[in-house]
Amino acid sequence: MAGPSSQEGQDNAQDGQDERAVGLLLQHLSEGGTLGDLRGLEDKHYEALYAIGLNQYQLGQYDKAIEMFQFLVLMNPWDRRFPIALGSSYQMTQRFDKALGYYTMAVSLNMMDPIPMFHSAECMTALGHYSEAGEALQFVIRNSKTSEHEPYKQRAQGLLHLIQQQMVQEAAQHRASPGVASDTRSAASNGLGG
Repeated sequence: MAGPSSQEGQDNAQDGQDERAVGLLLQHLSEGGTLGDLRGLEDKHYEALYAIGLNQYQLGQYDKAIEMFQFLVLMNPWDRRFPIALGSSYQMTQRFDKALGYYTMAVSLNMMDPIPMFHSAECMTALGHYSEAGEALQFVIRNSKTSEHEPYKQRAQGLLHLIQQQMVQEAAQHRASPGVASDTRSAASNGLGG
């Protein structure tokens, strides 16, 4: 019976090194570190890259902005500006599911900030998830307590009113023609319909 080859020994040693490296990476990330830290990125680098992404966004170059903001989210997921900017870029390209995911990430980083929740509600509305959008808008209205948030509160109230009208209209259409999706019926019955 032959013993392990030198190649197998090297593979096993490499596997052990890989496991240690992954363990160190996970420890670094669990302690609030970022991949950007490991690559030597500093605040000045993030600011420069963010400015480039914003410029691309403002020029309507959303796909380029998406690439920049994806990189920033990957390098530093703890800076809320990055997933908000990425979500907004996806929203501008009407990729609402993707936008919603990044807005949700931003919400998880600060549960009391109504701004990413408002944009989440816009995406939910575009996707036809009126009930969920209504709940998100009610959150925005309740948690908009500063002058910075006042425009979002007003916009949330207006969008909530439109959603309520839409849900009432769809409920009426459903009653008039059975066989329409039951999602509207359940959404209208949650108290947002009127």
